[in-house]
Amino acid sequence: MRRITWLALSLFLLALFGYFAWLNNQNVSISLFGTFTIQLALWTTMLTCFLLGLLLSELRMLFRHPDRLIMRMRRSFRERSDTRNRQRREEFAEACKLRDPEGAQRMFRKIHGAQEDPNLQVQLLKALEDRLDGRSLLKLYDELREQFPGDLGVLLGNQGVALDQEQWLLAEQIGKEIERVSPGHPAVLEGLVAISANRGDWETCLAQEQRLLKMLNGSHTADRQARQHQQHREQAGLDSSVAMREAS
Repeated sequence: MRRITWLALSLFLLALFGYFAWLNNQNVSISLFGTFTIQLALWTTMLTCFLLGLLLSELRMLFRHPDRLIMRMRRSFRERSDTRNRQRREEFAEACKLRDPEGAQRMFRKIHGAQEDPNLQVQLLKALEDRLDGRSLLKLYDELREQFPGDLGVLLGNQGVALDQEQWLLAEQIGKEIERVSPGHPAVLEGLVAISANRGDWETCLAQEQRLLKMLNGSHTADRQARQHQQHREQAGLDSSVAMREAS
């Protein structure tokens, strides 16, 4: 702070003297050798001397404390790198929102450390859902599960694709992993409900849905789940009546 104050004061005095020297058109004669002289304006001479003094002062500090310059350069480089990386992450998120696979892949490759970030990997796969078939998506999610074992975001994304592709055994396996990582997670019951409904085990399905509705407790998701629960109850009744008629 003291150096900045002295620098500001010196600049003010230099500007003041230079202004009056410019008004009075004052010059300085510098004899180099023999009769050869150079005529310079006084304010130019003062400015040159000030800049030379400032340069010598900085060189003196540099030779005395070279680590400070290195630290400043590293900090400046790191700040620029962080700013550039943050902008790329924002552009990547925007491309994912627009479901632009090419843009998302392009920005993903430019983000520093993206390969070690499971959240970015899952976002990229979601952006690619419109371009890849289910088998390819499942393969990519399997690779992510191997790369990031126990990551909740990867497991949830993988379970969703497995359920969409009706890979019930895989969805059940992933549900067990989710339960181990995050006990009581609603996604586990959602997966079990879908698996039980596919098997036609309506008693288990309806019981699991009731547990899920209690867990969600009147949220927007609970409303959607309640409508699905009602459909399953109706379907369970129809299946039961068909089974009774066949038995009779």
